[in-house]
Amino acid sequence: MKYLNHSLLFILLFLFCQVSFAQNLKNQRTEKKYTIGFWPELGGYVFKISEGGAHGCVVEMQDQGKTSWLAAKEVISDSLNHSIEGAKFTDWRLPTNEEQHKIYSQKRMIGGFVKNYYWSTGENNTDEAYWQDFNSGFQEKAPPRASTYSVRSVREF
Repeated sequence: MKYLNHSLLFILLFLFCQVSFAQNLKNQRTEKKYTIGFWPELGGYVFKISEGGAHGCVVEMQDQGKTSWLAAKEVISDSLNHSIEGAKFTDWRLPTNEEQHKIYSQKRMIGGFVKNYYWSTGENNTDEAYWQDFNSGFQEKAPPRASTYSVRSVREF
């Protein structure tokens, strides 16, 4: 009986350690901290991060093309228009105008921008078209069919 109690105690202790180890391993995998900069495994350049660095927003390292605002979604969804790292993801979208401004402020570190206008969307209304001049930084609301501008997509992680 004494051996049975010790054996049972040992088995319970062993199982507890296994569960604790597995939980600790899971926590280590999910707690990766990112910083502003190029992260190939995320598909591009992290330009915005949450407090703690676990979440944020990535901008593609290359333009997806030049098109009207209405056709931008189609251009973004084509993996052939993305970098090797970016083509691994399917959740790319146009940046909001706030995100576009952050990208503009980091354009030298991100690289690859032309002195041109880039499309973005409104903050809460993705049916609002905006453009930003990557030469001057000026942003303005625009009719979606008005012109053909450059597209550089973003994704969240």
